[in-house]
Formats: sequence, C-alpha cells, structure tokens
Amino acid sequence: IGDFFADAEEYWGLQSLIEMMTNLRKGLSLANTELTRAKQRVRTLERRKDADQAFVAEAKGLLAQIEEALPPLRTLVNTKGVDLEEVKYQAEEFWRLIEEFENLLAMADENVYAPKVQKGQGFDAEIPEGFIMESPALFPAVESTLSSPLSTSTAPAVP
Repeated sequence: IGDFFADAEEYWGLQSLIEMMTNLRKGLSLANTELTRAKQRVRTLERRKDADQAFVAEAKGLLAQIEEALPPLRTLVNTKGVDLEEVKYQAEEFWRLIEEFENLLAMADENVYAPKVQKGQGFDAEIPEGFIMESPALFPAVESTLSSPLSTSTAPAVP
C-alpha cells in the first residue's frame, strides 16, 4: 500500500509539471505580442503633455526588466530535464514583473474616465454621494461644488 501512495504522489507531481509547462508555453507564445502592446502604451504615455517623466522612466525600466527576463525563461522552459523549482521561481518572477508593470500603467490611466466639467458653465446636477469620486488623500481641502440630495445636512463643513 505504501508503494501505491508513493507512485500516486509521483504521478500527480508529474501531471502538475506537465500542466504547468503547457500553460507556461502558451503564455510565452503570446509574450512578443504583449510586449509590443506594452511598448506602444509607454510611448503613448510618454507623448502625453501631462506625462511625469519619472513615471515614464519607471515604466520603461520595468519594461526593460521584463524583456531581460523573457529569454532565460524561454530557454529554461525548452530545456529537457529541468528543475521544477527553478522553472516555478523564474516564472513567478517574470509574472510579478508583468503585474507590477500593469499596476503602474493602471495608475496612469485611473483619471481617464473622470468628467471634465468646468465651473461657471451653467452646469447644475444632483449627483448621489456614491458617484462623487474625491479622494481625501489626493484633494484634502477640495469640497464638491455639486449638490447632492443625500448631503443636505446643515452642519458646517470641517476645514
């Protein structure tokens, strides 16, 4: 019975290795396309007038790290008799870099959908508080000039 469980454990270990390598190969086959898109996003970000150059430099640095990590990972995946732990480590590091890059670019795009309404244009709207997106960390002294039916309190505003 002991041999059965040892054999079953070995079988499932090999099965997970095969599935991991298959999924990794599929992901790496799309890597060049995704890298091209990422470079294009960075170029677009760089061309924007309000682009922070330090932010762009950080995005370019992460992109360069991703490009450097890709060839060794591809070589490792295509090597026969490779150590499973080494593949997992390299793949996790590669995907961590991609996630960090995507999160960084998401921060640059977070204000894309904010409405662009200027004061004094005769614009009056009643917007529920849940839709007023003000971050106290970003705009601590800014109060909404829009009226809201939920905020009809007569209490004085706290400075």
